[in-house]
Amino acid sequence: MKKILAAIAILILATFLVLSASAQAPPDQAPPGPQDQQQPSVDPSAAPGVARVSFIRGDVSMQRGDSGETSAATLNTPLVAGDKISTGDGSRTEVQLDYANVLRLDEHAEANIATLTQNRIQVQLSQGLASFSVLRGSQTDVEIDTPNVAVHPTKEGQYRIQVDASGNTYVTVREGQADVSTQQGSTTVNKGELITIQGTGADAAYQTSRASSNDDWDDWNRDRDNVIQNAEGVRRTNPYYTGAGDLDTYGTWSDVPDYGPVWVPRVAAGWAPYRDGRWVWEPFYGWTWVSYESWGWAPYHYGRWFLYGASWAWWPGPVYRPYRPIWAPAYVSFFGFGSGIGVGFGFGGGFASIGWLPIGPGDYFHPWYGGYRFGAVGVTGLYGLHEGFSPLHAGGGFSNLRDVASNDRLRAGVSTVGADRFGRGAVQARAVSAEEFRSGRALTGSVPVTPTRESMRASDRAARPGAFSARSNSDHFFSRNASTNRSQSFNEQNARPQGNFQAGRSAQENGGRSFGNSPNNGARAGTAPGGGSYRPPSTSYREPLNLNRPIVNDRAYSAPASRGEGYGGYGGYSAAPRAPESGYRGAAPQPSRSAPAYRSAPAPSYHNAPAPSSRAGDNRGGSSSRSSGGGRSSGGGRHR
Repeated sequence: MKKILAAIAILILATFLVLSASAQAPPDQAPPGPQDQQQPSVDPSAAPGVARVSFIRGDVSMQRGDSGETSAATLNTPLVAGDKISTGDGSRTEVQLDYANVLRLDEHAEANIATLTQNRIQVQLSQGLASFSVLRGSQTDVEIDTPNVAVHPTKEGQYRIQVDASGNTYVTVREGQADVSTQQGSTTVNKGELITIQGTGADAAYQTSRASSNDDWDDWNRDRDNVIQNAEGVRRTNPYYTGAGDLDTYGTWSDVPDYGPVWVPRVAAGWAPYRDGRWVWEPFYGWTWVSYESWGWAPYHYGRWFLYGASWAWWPGPVYRPYRPIWAPAYVSFFGFGSGIGVGFGFGGGFASIGWLPIGPGDYFHPWYGGYRFGAVGVTGLYGLHEGFSPLHAGGGFSNLRDVASNDRLRAGVSTVGADRFGRGAVQARAVSAEEFRSGRALTGSVPVTPTRESMRASDRAARPGAFSARSNSDHFFSRNASTNRSQSFNEQNARPQGNFQAGRSAQENGGRSFGNSPNNGARAGTAPGGGSYRPPSTSYREPLNLNRPIVNDRAYSAPASRGEGYGGYGGYSAAPRAPESGYRGAAPQPSRSAPAYRSAPAPSYHNAPAPSSRAGDNRGGSSSRSSGGGRSSGGGRHR
């Protein structure tokens, strides 16, 4: 009996010594590995996708689907399901929907992103000329809808789609293969073929023919595809990253022991990441960083930043394909500084200013979205808080959160703005003193700032008048799928964070760490904030088209005579000469609208019908007055 009691006493003493040693462990020890990670309450694979406006030349406008707010688009503007984008006179834009699917719009074109998830992309083109590129490695089911047809690319390739003023659609497969569906059924269109679809619903009729030769629009699209796929930045980063192709022009690559390739931007002295841009409110992700720097997508939504020598360097993280990176609205940690007496809880939760610091490879990422509570700890305690996403690097090497309080160069990377200005226009950041920083609080979840309608815009410039037409409404499109996504209204989004911050105020004043539920608290994997679900829409495939039936209601399509016709079936358009990438000189004359001409004829033979004259220089026998421009520039410069 005595031996048993002695063994129990020894066991109790050993347990006490272990617990004591654990409690006294130094605060700067390496954080636990991924197995100790507290996973977010929303599965990253179920989170909605985010597209990037990656090229702008001329006048490009966007409309937020969740609020109806319109503004001029900027480079690096994030787009989500429900958002629309349109182009003006002499303008072009490119939208990288993910790492392998790219939408481009020519002038006077308008498109809506209907669905955007990791597994499915659905784009609605209401008018104008567009090109859709499916690049190597794509794993996404893609559909492009027009008023009378649904186009489903089945291979990597380049697909040219045009909707004219009458709602007729012309689909050209430059590379690849596509299934094209109407209400009557579907057919396959191969490389080098054009299919023309006229009419809608039960009256829709079609005709296939040989495609015309490439024009400057096709050449520009091919050049842009090459830039995206062949850049050094693409080879040095994870293949799932978007925007890595822009890095080569604006910085240099180096190899760091134990980390591999890192990218160092060419910037002015005193520069810091996440400082040249603005915070924009997105419906699922909350506060999202929009950079004004041409290269500012991949380094702000993937990987980690750290000080290496005299410079800030961006580490892309693991490069191998099985690792599917997690897109984030920004990889930073937020802080609150000072007392916001008289400011109001909606403007900073009692803080005078809100600050942020890029997190390093050895830091935990504490999201402010996806179910995390609103709370705060002392700035020196954030490093020891093992919640959220685990560090990308297993070692304790570069940890910004561990060293910021004692490293003046790291502290200079903290950006801060007044709480009443956060999310309300371009950032005018300032640094914080060592004393101010040490007296601040590190936010462990939701940022205590209620968004306003100004927070929904990535630009202070107004949208082009009449940029979005009634034809862009979702019910005006044919689709082989029934989409179930629903955009939340701004009022729905605005009510939750405001109520959350108000409910947590008394707890903060009492020094508590947890301040109540965040806007999305309790959301389960695959569940959208507000109760909507993110799931692929149901699919209903149509019967094959009857290739023996008369085509185009016994009328053969006859392209208008060569007369410098503009795209979209508009006649009498003569484009102004192209200026450099920064924009256009002068204004192009307005096109006059002229419906395509038809003539009575016997049932036409396949592959012999003339291609539609879709734009200047596209008609056989005509000449192009436009140059491709394009090049490697991101175009447009800064648009704020």
